[in-house]
Amino acid sequence: HRPYPVTKLRHRRAVLFALVLPLALQAQTRPTPVILGFPSSVQAAGLAGAGVALPGYAGALFVNPAGLAPIRVLSLEAGFARTSDRSTYAMAAAAGRIGRFNLGFGGRYLLFPESSATFDNLSWVGTVVYRYGGIAFGSSGKYVSVEQRNGPIARALTTDLAVQVAFFDIAALAISAQNLGQF
Repeated sequence: HRPYPVTKLRHRRAVLFALVLPLALQAQTRPTPVILGFPSSVQAAGLAGAGVALPGYAGALFVNPAGLAPIRVLSLEAGFARTSDRSTYAMAAAAGRIGRFNLGFGGRYLLFPESSATFDNLSWVGTVVYRYGGIAFGSSGKYVSVEQRNGPIARALTTDLAVQVAFFDIAALAISAQNLGQF
């Protein structure tokens, strides 16, 4: 009877650890911020959530920071809704132009009914856009919070980046990357 080689034992432990670790990490997942799936503005709600394709409105800062570029002076937007599950959703955004830059700020809040395990979702966004001719480069800083009714509050800071090429004031091609990095 020969003793089991130590190297094979270590190898099997490493394989077992590699298989079990993802399952352990999956059990520690953070709550999902449902608010990020809500329409970014009143106009986007009317178009079934197609917010990236809507340049020139303050609510664009939630999904396409470069979408603020067509704003010439000031844009204000707000919305309020009760969903079918009795949740309450509110959003507000403001954006304006200073020289070649557009600046925007907005917030969204989703309050769930008492029967839900999640209490609320909150999101704040600040955006800066640089416009050069018909091309706009935008960046946003975003704070997202998900509060469980009887549990922890998950918070994150992320960024969004976007590029938009305007053909007219009402038509543009945009590429937006959302929630890049998490701090």
